[in-house]
Amino acid sequence: MTENDFEEHAKNLACAIGCLFERDRDLLEININERTTSSRLAYYLTDKYEPLLKVDCEYNSDKRTPLY
Repeated sequence: MTENDFEEHAKNLACAIGCLFERDRDLLEININERTTSSRLAYYLTDKYEPLLKVDCEYNSDKRTPLY
């Protein structure tokens, strides 16, 4: 990964976290489940990466089976 790639990913993540705080503050204030929070964050990241990459907070790789 290049420095530009890192900066782009950091920017995308910061944007998604900003959306999470802006749009889902009420959920965060009632201490929702961590899985709900990660799902909402993945939802906001989807706009930045799909269709090039799939955003899936539930994906667990066994390192042998490719995602695509």
